[in-house]
Amino acid sequence: MGGIYYNIWSCSNCDYNERTVSGPFRVEPKEGVVKAKIEHRWCSDCNGIRRVFTAEGYEYKLGEEPNSKISRHIWRYKNIIELKNEIDKLEKIKKSKLLFSITKQAKELKELKEILPLYAKAQVECEQMTLTGKEHYDSLKLKPKCLICGGVNVSQKNWDKDIHHCGGVFRKDDSGRMGSVGQFEFIEYDKDGNPNSTMKNMR
Repeated sequence: MGGIYYNIWSCSNCDYNERTVSGPFRVEPKEGVVKAKIEHRWCSDCNGIRRVFTAEGYEYKLGEEPNSKISRHIWRYKNIIELKNEIDKLEKIKKSKLLFSITKQAKELKELKEILPLYAKAQVECEQMTLTGKEHYDSLKLKPKCLICGGVNVSQKNWDKDIHHCGGVFRKDDSGRMGSVGQFEFIEYDKDGNPNSTMKNMR
């Protein structure tokens, strides 16, 4: 069973207010479709904030590359800079500490040096996948689409950079978990950004 999570959207200048479900939820491209960036934007047809297929390539992050070998380390070292900083810190300790070779820090240093090349490789893969996706969608010149109604009357900016039609600024508040469900909404989009929504059982 998964928890139901809500977001409360409002405007700084008018009485606009709505509640949307933020989870459990999943959006994925259909098989063979290049992954796109998905953002919350204003949909004029829905008259609210909705998930939108942006017609832009997805920006991959470390640990998201296929068959990633560093995913179990990402929670601790989010990028290669953090990893190198930790290695440098341990190297300084090594120089100043007697019997360093028999400490837990020595074991950790050895492990970090072993995964450093994996981080470097993963970073190159992520940059290449991001570039490929960008070039793909730039060449198609598609319009952003609402993943709820399929309409193209959506804003060009993510909700936190957008201005409501009244001139106010959008605000989002996480209201936390409210109950639980046995299913989640799964949305697949095709090569043109057209959505298909189904319900799937929680595992």
